[in-house]
Order: sequence, then structure tokens, then C-alpha cells
Amino acid sequence: MSGPWFSYGRRTSYGRSNSYGAESSYGRAAGAEGPATSGDPMLVEGLATTRAALLGALPLPDRAAPENQASQRWRDAGDGLPAMGSPESLDSQGAEVRAALVQFEVLSSLSFESPQTPADWARLKVGTDTLLALRRPPRSLFLAELARIQAQAPLRASRAAEILTQIAPPHAYFGAVLGLQAGKHPRTLELVEATLAAAYTVGQRFKQALAVPRPTEFSGQIQPMIEVPQHGAFPAGHAIEAHVTARVLGALCATSVQQRTLLRALADRVAENRIVAGVHFPIDCHVGRLIGDCLGSYLLSACGVDESSGVPWQGASFDGTTAAPGDFGPSLPGTVPTSGPRADLPLYARLWARARLEWPEQAKGNAGKAAKAVTKKTGKKTPKAAKRSPAGKAAKA
Repeated sequence: MSGPWFSYGRRTSYGRSNSYGAESSYGRAAGAEGPATSGDPMLVEGLATTRAALLGALPLPDRAAPENQASQRWRDAGDGLPAMGSPESLDSQGAEVRAALVQFEVLSSLSFESPQTPADWARLKVGTDTLLALRRPPRSLFLAELARIQAQAPLRASRAAEILTQIAPPHAYFGAVLGLQAGKHPRTLELVEATLAAAYTVGQRFKQALAVPRPTEFSGQIQPMIEVPQHGAFPAGHAIEAHVTARVLGALCATSVQQRTLLRALADRVAENRIVAGVHFPIDCHVGRLIGDCLGSYLLSACGVDESSGVPWQGASFDGTTAAPGDFGPSLPGTVPTSGPRADLPLYARLWARARLEWPEQAKGNAGKAAKAVTKKTGKKTPKAAKRSPAGKAAKA
């Protein structure tokens, strides 16, 4: 989540302390990449003297020709070296490297068309297909929603703990619904972080293009209870990130309709808390949810998870020039255009497959439900081809 104390490139984010590549993060000290050596001179010296002692015990010919003892722990590309560009190679990378590679892959698959006038559309595209199109609401709508923000202000005292702890990504809140634990589900958390990184960048691109001031810039009466983030209001980044998290985790590890309903309700509450705090308009959160759903649909299509309508992913559009002021609620504005082709994101799909292994019971249950649905509808068992699909392979694993 973006916010005054959490944004990518800052203290609790990518590339800094408590983040990918940092001392107390995935893949570093106490993590998957083993003990760090650069900060302990005694350990460095100990490793050097141990190497000398171990090699001294080997026959001289072996020490003189180490290439004769070379091992090979990879799939050969035909020249004695690993296959190039293989998604499986992601498994042997460090967590911070995986994050960077997946983020680059996702963002490289997208393009953006910036509006030149208030009447123009801002478009997020996949090739020639539109994933999302937005048109900025007029100033009058934001002025009309100031009173709605004021009406939510009395909730600040009762929601203060939520608002303050949800400035950073609210993993604990989603974990409480799903039983998600860092020690048991590290690849799931990696998948969520990679998803958030892409969602954050997409959200910032729309914010910059649409240039909507925060509520405090319209009225001195709002007086937020937290520091106002240093970027635009529309659309709401917390809403985007909470809803894309709910979509991805709901498909990955939710075992029931109730769990998915709770994830959606949690994402709505995270977004609504930003209105209560005084840093967002209701319309920001409506459209943030729309973006989160579209982006989640697109990412899941790369993993073999289709929309219920049978299409790989669903885009949407929202025309702010025709919108009316309203409270943030469960209704989702916007129209749904034609779906595009399945996302081609092999690295993201690989990260998904590895995360899927951490939820074996959910994978079996979801696969079984899908097979029963096919049998009930057609009277035939699930074909072998379906079992070989990305989702089928992940479920079997």
C-alpha cells in the first residue's frame, strides 16, 4: 500500500530496510539465501581457513584440475549451460530478484495512453486491447463529496487502530481471514508483494495522468488524521491494492465462498478507512476497486484462472463525466468491454504455481469443484487436456 510512511523505495518498502533485498526481509538474514557474510569479519576469516583445510585434504591432481569435478544442477540447453529464459529459473533466484523480474514482466506487458484534455480517456492497454479506460470526474463532483467525507469523520476514533496499521500493506488482516503465515507461506507473500508492486505502479500512472487534488486541497475543514500522501487522490491506491490482493488470494487459497466474501469485505473496509481518515473521496475508492478487479483478472488469466463468464480476463471503463456523488458501497461502477487474450506472464505464473504448493488442500478442493461442475453440466468427466492446463498442474502439485 502507498502512504506517508509506506511507499515503494522508502523505509518499509522495496529496496529498503524490512523489504526485499534488505537485512530483515525475504531472502536475506534468516531467509532463503543463507547467512550473510559481508558484515561479520570473523565469519569471513573462518570460511577462508576452513576452505584451505578442506582443499588440503584432497589429492593434488584434483586440486590442480577443479573442472574435472564440476557438478551440473540445471537443465542443459545443449551447450553445458542452463536453458536461457526458462520460467523455472525463477526458483533459483533470490527473492528480491524474483520481485524485480516479475514486476518488469507485468509492467512490460502493459502500455498507457495519457489524456490531453479533461474530455479524453486515460487508457491502460494490453497490446491493442483496453484493460481499463477512465475519464476524470468534474470539479463539482469532488466538491459535492466533501460533505460525505465530513460525515465519516466521527468514525476516526473507533477506526484509528485500523487506519494506522493499514498504512503499510495489511498482510495481517488478510492473513487473519485465510490463516496466512509468513513461516508457512513465504511464496504466497512473495506473490502478493509482486502483485502489489505492479498495482502500485499502475495506480500512480493513473494518478499522475488524471491529476486530482486531495480533499485537503479543496477544504481546510477536512483535517485528516494521518499525513496526506504526496500524490494525487484519484484513483485510490489502497483500494486498488486491497482489491487486487483480495482477487489473487481468493483464487489462490480461499476454500469457500464465505472466505472470498470476507476478503472482498475486508478490501472494501481498507478502502473506506481512507475516506474516514480524510485523505480520499468516495469516488476514488469506487474506481480503485474497479482497477483492482481488472488488474487481478488480468494477472489471474496468466495463471489459467478464467473469469466466470469463460473469458480470460475482463477489462472495464468508467466515465467520470457522467458520475454522480455517492457514498462508498458494494456496488461497482463502470462498463465491461470485450475481453482480451490470456495474459502471457510466464514468470508471474511460475510464482503463482510455487505459491499454490503452499495450499495443497485448497488446490485439491478447487480442482475437485471444477471437475464436478464439468461432470454435472456435460455428463462427462473432466478431459485430460483440462488437467494439463496451468491451473490443473498447479492443483495437482
